[in-house]
Amino acid sequence: MEKDKKYKTSMRNFIIALILLLATNVMMGVTMMLMAKSTIKSQVEQRMLDVANSAASQLDGDSLKSITEQNIGSDEYNREYKILRSFQDNIKLDYIYTVKPHDDGTFSFIIDPDPEDPGDFGEKIQRTQAIVAASKGTPSVDKEPHKDYWGNFYSAYSPVYDSNKNVVAIVGVDFDANWYGKQTDAHKYLFLIMIMVAMIIGIVLAFIMMSQNRKRF
Repeated sequence: MEKDKKYKTSMRNFIIALILLLATNVMMGVTMMLMAKSTIKSQVEQRMLDVANSAASQLDGDSLKSITEQNIGSDEYNREYKILRSFQDNIKLDYIYTVKPHDDGTFSFIIDPDPEDPGDFGEKIQRTQAIVAASKGTPSVDKEPHKDYWGNFYSAYSPVYDSNKNVVAIVGVDFDANWYGKQTDAHKYLFLIMIMVAMIIGIVLAFIMMSQNRKRF
């Protein structure tokens, strides 16, 4: 009877320790997965901003400010168009374009180099927190995807300045929401596998220890 009592106590303690071990493994795995996803998300957003900032730095704010619908096709227009088109053709993105901020808080296209379905000059585009931040001089990336006529995207925006250091235009760069999700979730399944492996190893070791404990009693 004394041995049975000791065995039951030992088993109870063992089961509690096993549950704590598995819970700790799961918590550590989930924490590591969330930290990794946050890091990857920051890297993806920085990549998006790098593209927008690079394009904005090459554009001439004074030229963009003076472009109207009547001088589409002018030398100034074509120069800015070619810069944007080079990004469209050589970098993995969906759309790149310039927009003009208006005093009433709206935004409209200036140049869209998309060869198939470009936004028309003066056509209004969706207002987001990121584009508002860019209009105030802070490059920014959408935290949530937005849907419009062209699809479902995360966008990065970077301000373009004139010679007086005023924000006169904004470069927008669109990345497909599915692509963004795949990038930020790239390591999710790897961490899930790691968690499962750790749990299986823990369970196997636990049963080995339980078997040895049973023999001892």
